[in-house]
Amino acid sequence: MPCLKTTLVAFYFTAMGFVHSSEINSQNIALNKPCAVSPLPKNTDPLEVKKLTDGVFYQGKGMLWDQKECVGWRKLNIGPLRQYLSITIDLQNIENVKNMVISTAFDSYLVNVRWPWSIMVFSSENGANYNFHQDLVEPSWKLACPVEVSPELKRQQYTPYKYHAELNAKCRFIKLIISVSHGGFFCDEMEVCRGENNSAARGEKIAVNNLEDFIQHYRFNKKLKIVLSSEIINIKNNLISARLSPDNHKKIECQLASLEENVKNLNGSSADRDYRATAPFNDLHRRILRVNAEILKNKQLDDLSLWHKNRWEPLAPTEIPASSPGLMPRPVIDLEMMNHEYRSAAFNVTNTLKEDVIANIGFKDMPGGMTPEFITLHQVEFVGTEEQNIVADPLPIAPKTATGFKIAIPSGMTRQIWMTFAPEKIKPGDYKATIIIANNQNSREVKFLRVPSFQGVTRQDFGMAIGSPTSENLLGRLFCTGNEFRM
Repeated sequence: MPCLKTTLVAFYFTAMGFVHSSEINSQNIALNKPCAVSPLPKNTDPLEVKKLTDGVFYQGKGMLWDQKECVGWRKLNIGPLRQYLSITIDLQNIENVKNMVISTAFDSYLVNVRWPWSIMVFSSENGANYNFHQDLVEPSWKLACPVEVSPELKRQQYTPYKYHAELNAKCRFIKLIISVSHGGFFCDEMEVCRGENNSAARGEKIAVNNLEDFIQHYRFNKKLKIVLSSEIINIKNNLISARLSPDNHKKIECQLASLEENVKNLNGSSADRDYRATAPFNDLHRRILRVNAEILKNKQLDDLSLWHKNRWEPLAPTEIPASSPGLMPRPVIDLEMMNHEYRSAAFNVTNTLKEDVIANIGFKDMPGGMTPEFITLHQVEFVGTEEQNIVADPLPIAPKTATGFKIAIPSGMTRQIWMTFAPEKIKPGDYKATIIIANNQNSREVKFLRVPSFQGVTRQDFGMAIGSPTSENLLGRLFCTGNEFRM
């Protein structure tokens, strides 16, 4: 690749800090060719986009986005659909193209100039029918920073960088679709290197029927890959802490390696076909979580393991109790309530079985029977975000039957149970009750959650806090300390 090598090594400076590409690469067939961009750079003369192919690289010591040779787009990530940038170079003739270079710079500490999330490269002979070649940003790159960037550069705030795209295509138009997760995108030059007559036959490409649909499907698919890869990383951390036998450890490592390959090979059509908005997101995600169940079972956790953390703290689908099974603290729920007051509490259930579970959650010896009217149970769902995180957020109401509330707990996943209390006519006093969680598949009692009681509060007890309400409106306190629910 003679033209590419000369581009990489010719880092010398002129008095003004600029060097012309004709001094570096005589095979730049994009030199002074027209560029179409959408959206146009704000606060910039639309004619200045020609600087993208004027052959002038900035090689000075100042920030690239402060230079007159730079073309920049700020705040591309603003808006509900996260706008992407389209740049199309018209070579004006059908050419044999080997590769291209995109000269940019970034700053990991400035929000407006982070590493781009995706740079999709397309080519076309007629400007209507495109072929997709590659994404220059790998899903596995942490914070989208290229793995080949040296540790010295990573430690610097300001990092100039040149992306290299291999096309080996016969085309007239080259289109870049650039997506950012934070801020904008800045570029001072793009070069296209002429290839040999037979180079187009060696290039890998995917024919695109509908460009807009392809872009949207690709972006969705990439986000899903990042999410699933992060799940595998979390499960690997669970594996490290599990201290399994060498044989079991090796077996699960092989399973995770196979699943990693499945994630890499996930394509748009298969990702869309069985995708759902809440976790598990698809069949592949479900298989990943089942490996987590195998790890948890080897850690001697109960089939349905009950545990507690602050309900406002983030919770991950693969999260497990921090303590070992024998040392796990008993869940504690503490509420002080009056009639006509609303309060919430939560606990977590981790399914270590190989199969999904529909659990029945009922209350025993609670005012109102197995499903008291003043208690509503919510099955907390996990959803993906635009930033490729998984968060516990929606609170759909759990279906209620005569014997309890139905909660779905996928294999290997932790489900948070959110309880909303809204008492109206509960007589103040001490009550003793039990929460029963039963596996619907064999109707056996799985676990007891102990919660101490609503305790009656006198008028004098509450007087300094909220005034002097009548004792008839005081409900008392709800605690949770072990294996019994008392009110």
